[in-house]
Amino acid sequence: QKAISFRFSPERLRIFPWGVDLQHFNPRKRATLRGKLGWQKELVFLCLRSMEPQYGVDIVMKAFIQTAARYPQARLLLMGAGSQEQALRRMAEESGLTEHVHFGGFVS
Repeated sequence: QKAISFRFSPERLRIFPWGVDLQHFNPRKRATLRGKLGWQKELVFLCLRSMEPQYGVDIVMKAFIQTAARYPQARLLLMGAGSQEQALRRMAEESGLTEHVHFGGFVS
Protein backbone atom coordinates (compact mmCIF):
# COMPACT_ATOMS: atom_id res chain seq x y z
CA GLN A 1 0.00 0.00 0.00
CA LYS A 2 2.87 2.39 0.81
CA ALA A 3 4.46 1.82 -2.61
CA ILE A 4 1.10 2.45 -4.29
CA SER A 5 0.79 5.72 -2.37
CA PHE A 6 4.08 6.73 -4.05
CA ARG A 7 2.40 6.02 -7.42
CA PHE A 8 4.09 2.69 -8.11
CA SER A 9 1.97 0.59 -10.46
CA PRO A 10 0.35 -2.30 -8.52
CA GLU A 11 0.86 -4.57 -11.54
CA ARG A 12 4.62 -4.04 -11.35
CA LEU A 13 5.03 -4.63 -7.61
CA ARG A 14 6.41 -7.91 -6.29
CA ILE A 15 6.28 -9.11 -2.71
CA PHE A 16 9.26 -11.10 -1.54
CA PRO A 17 8.33 -13.85 0.94
CA TRP A 18 11.20 -13.18 3.31
CA GLY A 19 10.16 -11.18 6.32
CA VAL A 20 11.48 -9.39 9.36
CA ASP A 21 10.80 -10.63 12.89
CA LEU A 22 9.04 -7.60 14.32
CA GLN A 23 9.70 -8.85 17.85
CA HIS A 24 13.41 -8.20 17.27
CA PHE A 25 13.07 -5.05 15.14
CA ASN A 26 12.97 -1.91 17.25
CA PRO A 27 11.27 0.99 15.42
CA ARG A 28 12.51 3.42 18.08
CA LYS A 29 16.04 2.95 16.77
CA ARG A 30 14.90 4.09 13.33
CA ALA A 31 15.52 7.77 14.02
CA THR A 32 18.99 6.98 15.35
CA LEU A 33 19.94 4.95 12.28
CA ARG A 34 18.43 7.52 9.92
CA GLY A 35 20.45 10.21 11.71
CA LYS A 36 23.69 8.26 11.35
CA LEU A 37 23.06 7.80 7.65
CA GLY A 38 21.79 11.36 7.13
CA TRP A 39 18.51 9.96 5.76
CA GLN A 40 15.92 11.68 7.95
CA LYS A 41 13.18 12.17 5.34
CA GLU A 42 14.29 9.89 2.52
CA LEU A 43 12.33 6.88 1.30
CA VAL A 44 14.44 3.93 2.50
CA PHE A 45 14.32 0.45 1.01
CA LEU A 46 15.83 -2.32 3.13
CA CYS A 47 17.23 -5.64 1.93
CA LEU A 48 18.24 -8.24 4.53
CA ARG A 49 19.74 -11.08 2.48
CA SER A 50 23.06 -12.77 1.99
CA MET A 51 24.65 -11.33 -1.11
CA GLU A 52 24.69 -14.64 -2.94
CA PRO A 53 23.33 -15.29 -6.46
CA GLN A 54 20.38 -17.40 -5.32
CA TYR A 55 18.89 -14.51 -3.31
CA GLY A 56 18.66 -12.01 -6.17
CA VAL A 57 20.18 -9.02 -4.39
CA ASP A 58 21.57 -7.98 -7.79
CA ILE A 59 17.96 -7.75 -9.00
CA VAL A 60 17.13 -5.60 -5.97
CA MET A 61 20.03 -3.31 -6.91
CA LYS A 62 18.93 -3.10 -10.56
CA ALA A 63 15.40 -2.24 -9.46
CA PHE A 64 16.74 0.36 -7.05
CA ILE A 65 18.83 2.00 -9.78
CA GLN A 66 15.66 2.45 -11.84
CA THR A 67 13.73 3.65 -8.79
CA ALA A 68 16.39 6.20 -7.81
CA ALA A 69 16.38 7.64 -11.33
CA ARG A 70 12.70 8.41 -10.92
CA TYR A 71 12.67 9.16 -7.17
CA PRO A 72 15.92 10.92 -6.14
CA GLN A 73 14.90 10.76 -2.46
CA ALA A 74 15.10 6.93 -2.54
CA ARG A 75 17.82 5.17 -0.54
CA LEU A 76 18.82 1.51 -0.27
CA LEU A 77 20.11 -0.12 2.89
CA LEU A 78 21.71 -3.50 2.19
CA MET A 79 22.33 -5.62 5.26
CA GLY A 80 24.32 -8.77 4.71
CA ALA A 81 27.52 -9.99 3.10
CA GLY A 82 28.50 -12.45 0.44
CA SER A 83 30.23 -13.20 -2.83
CA GLN A 84 28.32 -10.53 -4.78
CA GLU A 85 29.12 -7.61 -2.48
CA GLN A 86 31.91 -6.14 -4.60
CA ALA A 87 29.82 -6.43 -7.77
CA LEU A 88 26.92 -4.68 -6.00
CA ARG A 89 29.25 -1.90 -4.82
CA ARG A 90 30.44 -1.47 -8.42
CA MET A 91 26.85 -1.28 -9.64
CA ALA A 92 26.12 1.50 -7.14
CA GLU A 93 29.30 3.35 -8.09
CA GLU A 94 28.78 3.03 -11.85
CA SER A 95 25.23 4.32 -11.44
CA GLY A 96 26.40 7.33 -9.41
CA LEU A 97 24.46 6.11 -6.39
CA THR A 98 27.16 5.57 -3.77
CA GLU A 99 25.52 8.24 -1.58
CA HIS A 100 22.14 6.53 -1.99
CA VAL A 101 23.22 2.98 -1.10
CA HIS A 102 24.59 1.90 2.29
CA PHE A 103 26.20 -1.49 2.84
CA GLY A 104 25.57 -2.31 6.49
CA GLY A 105 27.43 -5.61 6.64
CA PHE A 106 26.53 -8.96 8.13
CA VAL A 107 23.73 -9.11 10.69
CA SER A 108 23.10 -12.19 12.82
